Amino acid sequence: MKRCTGIASLYGFLLVFAITGAVAATEAEDIRALRDMSMQKLVVHDEPRPTPDTPVFDGNDRQVRIEDFKGKVLVMNFWATWCAPCRKEMPSLDRLAARMEDQGVKVIAIAAGPNPRPGVDRFLAETGIQHLDIYYDPKMELMRSFRVFGIPITFILDRDGNELARLTGDAEWDSESAIDIIEHIASGRVPGVE
Repeated sequence: MKRCTGIASLYGFLLVFAITGAVAATEAEDIRALRDMSMQKLVVHDEPRPTPDTPVFDGNDRQVRIEDFKGKVLVMNFWATWCAPCRKEMPSLDRLAARMEDQGVKVIAIAAGPNPRPGVDRFLAETGIQHLDIYYDPKMELMRSFRVFGIPITFILDRDGNELARLTGDAEWDSESAIDIIEHIASGRVPGVE
């Protein structure tokens, strides 16, 4: 009898696992269907992926980790002052941050590599960036932990800090497609997002 119970438990576990995987894949398909224009480059994962615990630094040189943003959907962009596509997309990220700040979404920009703070401050002032929180990854340790080596790149993380999607290159982050995708994720219809 114990063997039958064990087999039934195994089948039950596998069924729940299969249903959960099917739900995650369905939600990924829902997000993929919302991609348009520059958001077509967004790679949506069928399952949320764990993220590294590597710290970055805020403007006061305090360590900040992805886990510090738990409870919020995180749009995390890696950029540099010398990167033309990065400079092009930063205003759209700033507008996204302004629009989504009271919807449980946090948009941050991480200056990757040697970006002197006076240069970052000058760029932010010149472009009128007001809503993005800026962090620093001077040795590109977090960026490398994500196994990427080019910028700009933007990640969308769920409220538990898992990677749902990534987009390599610049995009219009305040476009209708981007807003629809982020709102869909923030609404809680995606596994890992409540």
